[in-house]
Amino acid sequence: MPALGTFLAHYEIYEKLGAGGMGEVYRARDTKLNRDVAIKVLPPHLASDQEIRLRFEREARAIAQLSHPNVRAIYDFDVVGETAFAVMEYLEGESLRARLRRGPIPLADGVRLGVSIAEGLAAIHQKGIIHRDLKPENIFLTTDGQIKILDFGVARVVKSTVISEDEETRHDSDTFSTLPGMVVGTVGYMSPEQVRGAALDGRSDIFALGCVLFEVFTGQRAFQGTTPAEVTASILRDDPFEQLDEAKSLPADLRQVLVRCLQRHPAQRFQSAQDLAFVLRTLLLRLSEKTRLDLSTQPADKSASPLPTTRRLLPATALARSRMLWWTGGALLSVVLLGGIVAFLWSGRSKPLFLTYTYLTNAGSDTAPAWSPDGQSLAFASRRDGRQRIWVKRITGEAVEVPITDGDDSRPRYSPDGQQIAFIRQMDDGAAALYVVSSLGGEPRLIAREAVDGDWAPDGRRLCLSRWVRGQGVTSTLLEQVESDGSNLRLIARLEGLRLRCPRWSPDGQYIALVKDVVAGNVFSPVVLVKVSTGEARQLNPKERGGYLSSPAWLEDSSAVVAIQATSPEAPNIITPARVLVFDVRTEECRTVAALPHDAPVCDLRNGKLVYEARSRRGNLVEVRLGTRPNDMPQMRVLAQGTSIDRQPRYTPDGKGLVFTSNRTGNNDIWQLDFGSGRLRPLTTHPDTDWDPVVAPDGTALYWSSNRSGTFEIWTANPDGTRGRALTAFGASAQNPTVSPDGKEVFFTVSDHPQYGLWRMKTDGSGGQRLVAEMPARWPEVSPDGQYLLYVTTMKEGTGNAIRVVRTADGEQVFSIEVGLGGLSHGRARWSPDGKQIAWVSTIGTGGIFIQDFRPGTDTTRTRRQLVGDIFGSPPESFAFSPDGRTLVVAASDDAPNLMLCVGLPDLTPSRIPGLLSR
Repeated sequence: MPALGTFLAHYEIYEKLGAGGMGEVYRARDTKLNRDVAIKVLPPHLASDQEIRLRFEREARAIAQLSHPNVRAIYDFDVVGETAFAVMEYLEGESLRARLRRGPIPLADGVRLGVSIAEGLAAIHQKGIIHRDLKPENIFLTTDGQIKILDFGVARVVKSTVISEDEETRHDSDTFSTLPGMVVGTVGYMSPEQVRGAALDGRSDIFALGCVLFEVFTGQRAFQGTTPAEVTASILRDDPFEQLDEAKSLPADLRQVLVRCLQRHPAQRFQSAQDLAFVLRTLLLRLSEKTRLDLSTQPADKSASPLPTTRRLLPATALARSRMLWWTGGALLSVVLLGGIVAFLWSGRSKPLFLTYTYLTNAGSDTAPAWSPDGQSLAFASRRDGRQRIWVKRITGEAVEVPITDGDDSRPRYSPDGQQIAFIRQMDDGAAALYVVSSLGGEPRLIAREAVDGDWAPDGRRLCLSRWVRGQGVTSTLLEQVESDGSNLRLIARLEGLRLRCPRWSPDGQYIALVKDVVAGNVFSPVVLVKVSTGEARQLNPKERGGYLSSPAWLEDSSAVVAIQATSPEAPNIITPARVLVFDVRTEECRTVAALPHDAPVCDLRNGKLVYEARSRRGNLVEVRLGTRPNDMPQMRVLAQGTSIDRQPRYTPDGKGLVFTSNRTGNNDIWQLDFGSGRLRPLTTHPDTDWDPVVAPDGTALYWSSNRSGTFEIWTANPDGTRGRALTAFGASAQNPTVSPDGKEVFFTVSDHPQYGLWRMKTDGSGGQRLVAEMPARWPEVSPDGQYLLYVTTMKEGTGNAIRVVRTADGEQVFSIEVGLGGLSHGRARWSPDGKQIAWVSTIGTGGIFIQDFRPGTDTTRTRRQLVGDIFGSPPESFAFSPDGRTLVVAASDDAPNLMLCVGLPDLTPSRIPGLLSR
């Protein structure tokens, strides 16, 4: 074993951290990258066994492919002489065992812990690896609030080991206690199949996690005994929920989660760590600081101290107050929410509310569900076979799913007789059009061009459609109606300054409801109600601020509109909890009737059954080295990978690192990656939203958008995130900062304010001035020479997106790129470092990052070319150029939406809901 002060390759050993049967762990210095690492050294008797060494290397390399925030990173594996070792991430903090010795952990913190561990297990199980030794010693709480699982794959290296509780107490979190020839694991945390020496899969780790969480919440081990043999017998025989008084007093919902984890038969447990993480995340919603739900059956223990961070893993939300019970079975996950008071007392008394959630599809690409009139079928859009097409799924009987169009199609709506389906088709020129096709498939018919969305009138002879148009610097919505044969197109209403989507015609034919376009940062999104006969519009406003609203859905009697409200303005950039809202059409009042675990862009309601688009998303940072010739293939490597969403990357001015937005600790913060050391660290840690960072050209300041003051403003701080302060105070929505090359001015966009548009301001907060009066005007960026400012808006016809370029001197437009509907994501457009080209993310056709020459006053469309396509199968979401222009860092967004069915909602008629006064 290495001596302190010696070298293994280029690693200088200078501190011993721990020892065990699998070797020793040292703290070392990586002299090449100038960073601290942890090195695990196999003992000679194991390193000399070629099979063991190869398995050790194979497991190390498998884990090294991960970059998950809840899994300790492995950087390298090497053999020097007879010494085999793995190089790992060095962590500062304490093990969960050490934390438990200091006293109880608060309930919400314990659930957060469970979410993090389950998500880490899910990631590692996807690599085909089973931990086999999950216990408090192998769970680490870092000083910056992250939860790390240690020692993955060690149990696969050898065939067995059992250690006693006394031995376990002597080992620290970096001990590797495995010896050949015995059963792998630590007694007290082993599954029944592990104890028997049977074949294992990921469900064994779920049992172990159940043991860990049982200990976290009760302070007692689930299976006890004075010898390893007694503990083993307890695992095979005892029910800890009957044996221990501490378990009997657990909240019913939490108890059921643990019961499911600790089932003796693997088939009766959660079938994946991902399912368990979902359920724990849903439980965490009930523990939100804004709810009044008391999950404890006894007064809170005031001696309980929090984990190293008390920041929430999900945004605080005002949700329905309910108790919950979960179960899973087969390939579909169902979640049953049981009991309590949900937002208010139904029928004037406390009545239990049962909500069941079931995934209807699992292709990971299914969106925009629409019920058939009889509630027996669903139409939806899906890219599951590589093309965005309309599919139909039979809900009853044999579950058949068939495509009925050839794409590029989305947003289906059934006709009242169920015989036809209207949908939106993306045209080759980037515009969109409203089409109709038989619900059995066939040749679709064009109804109207330049349509954003559409729906059927209840008589089935007409359709409504929405268009976006430009005028006087703002985008407005034209709501029109047309005969089902495409004739007699006429205006219903022009809705000035509103970019609306998802028109839904009421069953009685009197109204059409619409909602605002899905844009992150919205803190107030009403339902807009238009009277068809007069064009008169009014707004139905949510009681609570939050994020965007889903598409509206009407009750059958037209008395109310139902919509799903994201609880955080961070949506849709991250997945947030949501509320089911009911808007009384007569009184315009709003009530929350239920809580959902997902926000949703589209929902539909039929016979009390709510179907919606349940989103799942992650975003990884990938470095792309561009070729020197047009046909060269880009070279890619992952910089940060996991289940978090890392996005909006920007290089530091010296090119030695990145700043970016990440929710890897559960909240959107600004993070920094140093290329030299590989160190990742948060620059902001405020519980509100921080995103869209940029570093001043001289590296002396950091700028970003934050809603710490209640609305989004531009903030600034030292480059390390200290001494943060608000630069603006619009009280509206000031976002997307970009700094002039001389560092003297910051440009940004303002919305939801009379002085909307693009603004400039001195970096000391003085001299605010509106440069461009236009809405929307998003994602501005100053050119490298400071003479121009690009931004994203809508095309003049209003049917798609466009990039505009204005002079910074006077705001005069000098250049534009028309890219079509859906052609831009939230990733912004960027200048090339030499200022001669403009690049942007497109979702049209093959998608990817495109680039085009910039020459003021000249149409350069012919120079447009694809710079980068999909990144490892995922479309780019945002990107940044390196200072030398040779490299891109791309946030590859991996969206996996499926359709979710929610059953068990109460009678939503306003007269049945206390507080909604319609009779």
